[in-house]
Amino acid sequence: MYSFFDKAEFDRLLNRCLEQFPNHPRANYIMGINLREKERFSEAIDYYKKAIENYPKTDRYHLNEAYNNIGTVYYDLKNYKEAVKRFKEYTAKKPDPTAYYLIGYSLYKLGKFSEADDYFREAFFIDPDFSLKKVGLVKNLPE
Repeated sequence: MYSFFDKAEFDRLLNRCLEQFPNHPRANYIMGINLREKERFSEAIDYYKKAIENYPKTDRYHLNEAYNNIGTVYYDLKNYKEAVKRFKEYTAKKPDPTAYYLIGYSLYKLGKFSEADDYFREAFFIDPDFSLKKVGLVKNLPE
């Protein structure tokens, strides 16, 4: 269904799928990704929430990715409290250094410095070579 070459056709087919199957979890998840890429964050959140509601609780992989992505949107919106909540749901099932770092940074922005430090340490515990550049959170750091 997804085409890197014909974005208009992709959008048309995704919208058609959601018209016919409005609760389809994967279609809602993909629409969330699509809207986030277009920086339509509030709409992306709605689609991620619908994906989370409709994925079977046994589908841990896709459900977990939806928690991660919705956490990222809340982070982009600087809604750090909600980002922490969603990233914690994600990391409860999949320890991920990037998510731990983003929890730490969100907690730091909320003034919870000691707790933030714990999550920063966890990121480096999981991946001792962790860096913001390595995971794409910054493009170029001065040498």
